[in-house]
Amino acid sequence: MTRFPNPLQSFATARPDHVAVSGDAGTWTAAEWTDTVARAAQALDNRGIDPGDPVSVVASMDVDFLRTWQALWWLGAVPTLLGPDGHRHLAPGERLLDTAHVSTETPVAPVDWALGEPRLTLLTSGSTAAPKRITLTTEQLLFSAFGSSIRLGHLPTDRWLCCLPLHHMGGLSVFWRAMVLQITAVLHRRFDPDRVSRAIDDGDVTLVSLVPDMLRRLLDARGDRRFPGTLRALLIGGERCPEALVQRAADCGAPIALTWGMTETASQVATRFPGDYLLRPDAGPPLPFVRLSSSASGRLRVEGPIAPGGAFDTSDHGRIDAAGRVVIEGRTDGVIISGGENLSPGAIEAALLQHPAVVDATVVGIADSRWGQRPAAWVASADTSLDADALRQFCHQRLDRLHIPDRFWVTPSDAVPRTETGKADRHAIRRTLEGVHA
Repeated sequence: MTRFPNPLQSFATARPDHVAVSGDAGTWTAAEWTDTVARAAQALDNRGIDPGDPVSVVASMDVDFLRTWQALWWLGAVPTLLGPDGHRHLAPGERLLDTAHVSTETPVAPVDWALGEPRLTLLTSGSTAAPKRITLTTEQLLFSAFGSSIRLGHLPTDRWLCCLPLHHMGGLSVFWRAMVLQITAVLHRRFDPDRVSRAIDDGDVTLVSLVPDMLRRLLDARGDRRFPGTLRALLIGGERCPEALVQRAADCGAPIALTWGMTETASQVATRFPGDYLLRPDAGPPLPFVRLSSSASGRLRVEGPIAPGGAFDTSDHGRIDAAGRVVIEGRTDGVIISGGENLSPGAIEAALLQHPAVVDATVVGIADSRWGQRPAAWVASADTSLDADALRQFCHQRLDRLHIPDRFWVTPSDAVPRTETGKADRHAIRRTLEGVHA
């Protein structure tokens, strides 16, 4: 099996004086960062961690965690990255590493990698179902980084901002791509729209990864002020971006790149070029090395080196248009079966988003004694006069009777339940809407 050097080692060899990591705790060149990772790896080696060993780590938004995660990779171990409540997800007998006690020692030599080896285990976000463990190989991670850089472009001066949780693919992939592409990764401990806006205006970052709600909050913080030319791309994923939000971003020159992806494929599957938001905001071309298809039922399939085992049937429902772009219509596990009919939450959400006062909408199925399930909608709006009757009347003009939600709940945007990654928490929304009177 062909093996190759750890990408961090290659970074330090090629650009030793280039900044690799920048955060609240300091700044490290590639040589400095590699040295501190290699020293932490020796401390882990002293604890008996060997190549291939699975090791669980509770992720945090700080350099201690980054150092520990990359030190495990330096040793060839396979980290499982858990969230703040990760102790609840430990398997019986599973080893949990305390990053606070990884001391620095004499540097140890890195273990080479192979394409087919397991490299990392993550838990899915759990926005629509219980979290599940996904193990990714070196091949998946590498081809994901290559495809992303081809689609978004790559400059040696790039600085990619991460303000997404590091135990999810959206945040973790920023540091992984930075390591492979030998550019700077900038870490913010949390998403602060004002701070992100300043970093963009100051030219401190050239790429930023966000979810749609973060984009909305960033635009609010800026007052829709135009973005500087130093910002190359705002990668927007996690869930469908409302068309009105896309247009709002376009109006102020935001170079957004809409993307659809998932943990199982090591992040992006289909991504638009930065600024390509006017042609078809709901469709995206697959990354290089990726083939997409749709079954007769509309279930999307991903083939290529980013897919587990080379092929993966996703939980997303959609179609491939005449140009070969994917149009996402919702999740197969989110379909609402009402009176024997399959109802698409995405189609109902799209109709609601046509209302000028609706900022966001999330539709879920709730139990119904007569129909089995009925749609219910959580609507985000700044208009305090907007109510269920007005929304129901609006829907009557755009949806057939079966698709009109039985229940509506209207709140400001900041009251919408969200996951750690900023996506709508459909579990929490369903629980709330089940208690709302029709």
